Amino acid sequence: MVWGANRKRMDHGGIVFEFNVLGPVTVRRDGVPVPLRAAMLRRLLAVLICSAGQPVSADELVDALWPDSPPLTARKTLQVYVVRLRRALTDRDRIGHGPAGYTLAMTGGELDAGRFAELVTLARTVRATGDAVTAADTYGRALALWRGRPYADIAGVTVVDCAAREWAERRLAAIQERTDVELALGRHVEVVPQLSGLVGRHPYRERLREQLMIALYRSGRQVEALELYRSTCRLFADELGLRPGPGLESVHQAILSGTDPLLARVPV
Repeated sequence: MVWGANRKRMDHGGIVFEFNVLGPVTVRRDGVPVPLRAAMLRRLLAVLICSAGQPVSADELVDALWPDSPPLTARKTLQVYVVRLRRALTDRDRIGHGPAGYTLAMTGGELDAGRFAELVTLARTVRATGDAVTAADTYGRALALWRGRPYADIAGVTVVDCAAREWAERRLAAIQERTDVELALGRHVEVVPQLSGLVGRHPYRERLREQLMIALYRSGRQVEALELYRSTCRLFADELGLRPGPGLESVHQAILSGTDPLLARVPV
């Protein structure tokens, strides 16, 4: 699906749907949660969302719903689940069926991940104009859509697992971009706690370590910034057999020379 191509909500008798995957899979209809208590219904919906606008064959859906050993009645049971999902959505046309399989009709504006992608694109555009304050705010609006790990209640489905990893990577990229903007705005003290947590969760992400070193140094914590560099060197040598890349090296040298590490940083 190409996000950003159409933010307009689909017109289904004036009904507004919101599909949410940036956390547990949920649906809201006109602002009211749609009950999808059965795990199989959420699993089915998650697979259809991953291929929204494109047909998913019955065989693919059977494999997703019963990855280990599908029952002999799998296809018939799949049809029952589709009927139940349509009934829960109160919109029969949402899930079409044709020779190639089942298709979920949905626009980017109806999916929280689609709205996230559009806001990040907007933030990048605004940032390129030099309006750092608006860019930081727009990144913040995008990241505020997140409620947890993507597709948090769905596991063991290859297509969903791949989508979850992709969105998690895109979230991390957006956080790093927003942090660059906030550092440029002088908000170095404010970003230290979040960066410290991110470095702990993503210990091999050099860009996060660069940003934390810059934030610490600009906050008057030069000793901690240099210790972070030394611990990074030890970690990378012991675990990866590598030295830090040019970005970390340039930040380190700038701190040692007393120059602004943000200005000395290698562009990403």
